[in-house]
Amino acid sequence: MSRTNLQPKNKKAIQCPDCGKWLTLQGYGGHRRFYHGEYQKDLKRQLFNRLIALKKANKISQPMLAAMSTTLGDYSKSTMEEILEIRDFIDSIP
Repeated sequence: MSRTNLQPKNKKAIQCPDCGKWLTLQGYGGHRRFYHGEYQKDLKRQLFNRLIALKKANKISQPMLAAMSTTLGDYSKSTMEEILEIRDFIDSIP
């Protein structure tokens, strides 16, 4: 079962306390790790370092760096989708 906003009727499921999605018991550990855990923190750190390198190479402007770095900050509550959008944007820069 994938993440859903509606509680399933035919399976045992739990609701994620962070995002409110319903998950099976088997998928809960992976969801926490990849969407709210260490993988997300490592990815944010890597993307922030790439943004700094792009700024030093004058490929992005200071306002763009400031806007994206708020999403990648340690205290931000950004979702994995937002982080992946930033990754896709960074990958599209030549």
